[in-house]
Order: sequence, then C-alpha cells, then structure tokens
Amino acid sequence: MPLFCIAIILKSVAPPLNNWLESIGFGRWITTAGPPTSGYTGGFWHVIYQFTGVYVLPVICLFAISFALYSRFQRGSMLDVLNSDYVRTAQAKGLSQSRVIFRHAFRNALIPVVTVAALNIGAVFSGAIITETVFNWQGMGTLIVNAVEQIEPWMVLAWLVVTAIFIILFNLIADILYAYLDPRIRLD
Repeated sequence: MPLFCIAIILKSVAPPLNNWLESIGFGRWITTAGPPTSGYTGGFWHVIYQFTGVYVLPVICLFAISFALYSRFQRGSMLDVLNSDYVRTAQAKGLSQSRVIFRHAFRNALIPVVTVAALNIGAVFSGAIITETVFNWQGMGTLIVNAVEQIEPWMVLAWLVVTAIFIILFNLIADILYAYLDPRIRLD
C-alpha cells in the first residue's frame, strides 16, 4: 500500500479515536496536522503528552511501510536458523524449546533484519517527504522539495550529505550489533 494511502487512512481514523479518548477522560491526544501553532502549553507532563500526540500518526505511518519487509525477513531467517546444526545440538542437549529459540536461534536470525534496517534508513528519509506533506510538517522532506523547486544545488547536496552520514552511521551501528548478536563475529 502506498505511503500516502496509509497516511490518509490514519488521518481518517484519528477523529473517532480522539472522541473515544475524550470520552474516557484523556482529552483529544492525536494531532493530524503538524505541531500546535500556539506552541506547547502547560506543565512538563502535559507538554510531553501534547508532544507525543503530534508524533503518533507520522511514526506509525513511517513504521507501517517497513513492517511487512522486516517481518518477512525475520520469518525467513528464523526458518533458516532453526534448521542449523547448532540449534539441533542445543535441542539434543535437552535445553527447553524457549531457551533454544530465544538464546540460540533468535539472536542469529536477527542479523539479516539488522542489515535491512540499517540499509532502510535512507527509505525513511525519502518516505518522510510524503509523510511531512500529508501531516503538514516542516522538516527535511520539505527542505529537499523546496531546494529542488528553487534550484538550489548546494542545499540538495547538503541534504544528500546528511542522508549519507545517517546511512553510514546506521551501518556502523549494524556492524557493532552483529558482534553482540553472534558471538562468532569479532570486532578487531
């Protein structure tokens, strides 16, 4: 499903959800169009409440486009790992099924998912362009669209550099996570 369709569906679900939250005493929490123009008001916890309500729909929208990809990779990787020799050895030792799955299989099955997640960070930036437009946000997506429309090559280059730095940083984090997930991998 395209990102803008998910965003529009989420925006149409928000008013009934807000009505339900208001009926149980929480107030209208979920915001469908950008941060409040008057700013955040009230005490510390009320500001946190307002702040998180603004981000609920865009975060769900950006997460939803990747969820199917991650779940398919995790399933395929888990099926592959469950047929490995070390899993059969752990089962033959008499370890409980939950210990075999969580201690031995699941950690090694996460390695492909970590790789895909690190590479997918660029897609989050490109998806943010549509999300910012639908939810009326002014962020990096709006910045790149305005820079392209106004023919500002230095701004486009700066946006690409920042995006490349994020991709490199998340790939470095993924490499460090590999050593944690699989003890056979060492960082030297």
